[in-house]
Amino acid sequence: MKTRKNSKLIFDKGLSILRKVFLRKKTESLSYLWLGLEKIAASSYEIFLKSFDFDESNFSDSTKFEAHIAALFYIDYALAGEKVSHDVRGGFYKLGKSRIMEKFGDKLVDTNLSEIIDYRYYDQYSQILVKGEQNWLQSFYNLYEINLKGTENTNAVKKFPEIKKESDFEWMPNKMMFIEDEIANVYKTVKLVKELLSGKNL
Repeated sequence: MKTRKNSKLIFDKGLSILRKVFLRKKTESLSYLWLGLEKIAASSYEIFLKSFDFDESNFSDSTKFEAHIAALFYIDYALAGEKVSHDVRGGFYKLGKSRIMEKFGDKLVDTNLSEIIDYRYYDQYSQILVKGEQNWLQSFYNLYEINLKGTENTNAVKKFPEIKKESDFEWMPNKMMFIEDEIANVYKTVKLVKELLSGKNL
């Protein structure tokens, strides 16, 4: 009887240790994903400025905020492709959203950042995938371009940004460069997520 009781105590202790290891690994993985998100967002921001030959002084924190939301979407897209559970994906979305709000909370004004992140993610970007359009990437980048350009000379992010009327023909080379480089950014995101899930460090 005593032996059985001791065995149960050992089993429970072992199970407790395994749970702690699992939770630590899960937390570490989510933290690494956040570091990856920051790299992808920084790359997206640079691609935008370079593609359209814009000055950094006209597109600052609000633009970087939009780039972080897009990077959050990229990473979740990559996680879904790797058949990662909804629980882990949901956990990362919460972490990513929280970190983005912390990062930009003091830099942006008159904006409900939580509402903007949810709207961009659920009502805009994710809906493009839900509709199952064949050229969904084209639709995504058209929308992303508007959201980025809508941050010009402002530190308040708008749910429905307004941009200057421009000639599609005149800006077509810039738009194509932006789309091509951002597609490469998505591929980098997929590769980064694969490596992190396989246990590699950033």
